Amino acid sequence: MTAPAPDPHVANSSARTRAAALEDRGRRARMAAVLSLWIAAIFLGYYVTHRPWANARGLTPIWAAADLLSASLLTVLAGGMGRRILGPMAALAPLERLSVQAAAGLGVMALTLLGLGLSVGLHPAILWGLTIAGWSVFWRQSTAWLREWRSLPEVYRQLPPLGRAACCFLAFALALELLQALAPPLAWDALVYHLELPRQYLSAGRIVFVESNLFVGFPQLAEMLYTWAMALRSGQTAAVLGWIVGLLALLGTAGAAIRLYGPSVGWVAPAALLTGASFLRAMGWAYVDLWGMLFGAGLLICLEQHARSREPGWLIRAGAMAGLACGTKYTAAVLLPISLAWIVMNHLQAKPASGHRNVVTSWKPLLADLARFVVPALLLATVWLFKNLLMTGNPLYPFLFDGRGVDSLRQAFHTGTTPARSILSDLILPLELTVQGVEGGFGFAASIGPLLIGLIPGLLAGWTPLDERQRNSILRLLMMALVLWLIWAVAAHVAGKLLQARLYYSAFPTLALVASGGFLAIEQFEALGGVLRKFFRLAVLFSVVLTSLEGFLFFVSRNPLPVLTGTQEESDFLAQELGWYGPAMQAIAELPSEATVLLLWEPRSYYCRRECRADVILDNWWSLRRTVGDSAAIGRKLRARGITHVLIYETGITLEREAQPLFQPSDWSELAVFRATELQPLQEFVDIYTLYTLAPAHE
Repeated sequence: MTAPAPDPHVANSSARTRAAALEDRGRRARMAAVLSLWIAAIFLGYYVTHRPWANARGLTPIWAAADLLSASLLTVLAGGMGRRILGPMAALAPLERLSVQAAAGLGVMALTLLGLGLSVGLHPAILWGLTIAGWSVFWRQSTAWLREWRSLPEVYRQLPPLGRAACCFLAFALALELLQALAPPLAWDALVYHLELPRQYLSAGRIVFVESNLFVGFPQLAEMLYTWAMALRSGQTAAVLGWIVGLLALLGTAGAAIRLYGPSVGWVAPAALLTGASFLRAMGWAYVDLWGMLFGAGLLICLEQHARSREPGWLIRAGAMAGLACGTKYTAAVLLPISLAWIVMNHLQAKPASGHRNVVTSWKPLLADLARFVVPALLLATVWLFKNLLMTGNPLYPFLFDGRGVDSLRQAFHTGTTPARSILSDLILPLELTVQGVEGGFGFAASIGPLLIGLIPGLLAGWTPLDERQRNSILRLLMMALVLWLIWAVAAHVAGKLLQARLYYSAFPTLALVASGGFLAIEQFEALGGVLRKFFRLAVLFSVVLTSLEGFLFFVSRNPLPVLTGTQEESDFLAQELGWYGPAMQAIAELPSEATVLLLWEPRSYYCRRECRADVILDNWWSLRRTVGDSAAIGRKLRARGITHVLIYETGITLEREAQPLFQPSDWSELAVFRATELQPLQEFVDIYTLYTLAPAHE
């Protein structure tokens, strides 16, 4: 049967209709383009002369937005890279995937930058090119990683009213810390080395040995990413990246708690961390401690997934997380022994299929599991030891062995005297830390809040109602916590500086998960009509509210909004927050470009815009006295080293006289001679700083 011929009139009509539709669409597109250009031109013309920040200087608010955007670009790139390396990881919950994949990507990016910095070199153009190239390769994975953030509203909806209220308070406190991160950096260690070393690397165009900075030998995984961030925009970009890393650490810990205990309790883990003022404050500091916490959270997620699936690959991933944590600071190596304790405990909990355990054959899989964890951990950790060996001759620089610019004399000063600690103090270390720890104070130098330790005894109340899987997980976590306690107590007993809490932040997600388990046990404790449960709920919320209030009051006292909106000069903000340090650095910036300044009792050189030899461990004068001699010899030595000026931090001298027993009275009397004979006063800043010119050589 032959098909009927098409009607030419119908065909012509259809063609005219399509042509008319195309012409109409073209008119609409042209009209849309014209209207868009019109409104853009009007907006541009108006806001050039009517800026919303009428009294602002320059484009400060826009630069702050650029810092946030640049840090976010790096984070999403890291997430995509981690997703490509680790795969979709469907077995994990979305919050866990966000954390683990970003951690893996950040680790790879840091090691890549280390290789570039030691070979090709570092330049903003190179790092911008690397960022663009990374996005072109991993954009599909990056956008897939970014979509995981859509799970947050669902997680929030599953929370009980108490959890929602706590999360709102904590989100408010975190937002305030983000504003702190966007402001010019102020935190001590950031100005000494976390941001100062990246600044030096970018200035030199490669990773170099910074002669005056002992911390150049510390593991620098976080500093590598800070270098990358600073190349894209500024030190504030690096600080915002640190804030995002802290957020990912909290989300990863929350995700692990949700999988262990359910959504009704998962929020307690990040709350237990953030109710410590030190954790919250560190979010805006551009420090490295929260980087270790991110890898510590990733480690726990991988270990717990191995317990569920028995897939060996999860132990390899866990080992990689431990190795990357060791790249943040030496003391993150505590993750190795506590993880080994977890693996052994997990092995002992496993039920053999035959119903009985053969001692010989049962240890073979344990040794295999230990090897799967240890090998990647050591491979990634030793990268930084090899870097030190190449640059300084000491793999553990600046500790244990002599190295470039460091001898046993400087090591002795850095180690200092160890305060005597009793065995009783070691035994009650967690309680002592909780009650007596104060941010920036002597000893622990941190406030960890009441929940990390306060919730753990709740396990005694409601242990029985927990299911077997939860009990086994909590026992493994408790074993890790006990090993951490033992190592911390011994280390603090031997060396007083190892008492500081932030040295062990990488292991604190473990404590947060144990504390969450204690809260879950209390939730299931039915005695006394649930009075205990209600009391603990109110106690947790009360702690969260107080932390948020403390964060708000700290924000108000510092108030970075004027400098962020451009209504306050950066120099005025620094003078407001750092006292005479800002004007002293400004005076150094006005010295001749060839000036080289020796700093005495001032370790912070981040804002020094000339070549400055910082006094990073406050031993410059002490070391000169013991290696060179009297004032005349010291003057000759400094001239030979190219020193043209000396800045003395007078307040630092006062503090060292009171707190540092290694200085002798003769050191202070010789300093007075040195001032009188080898230095010429150039500028005084009240009685806080004095800037000198090094006198010409004596005839």
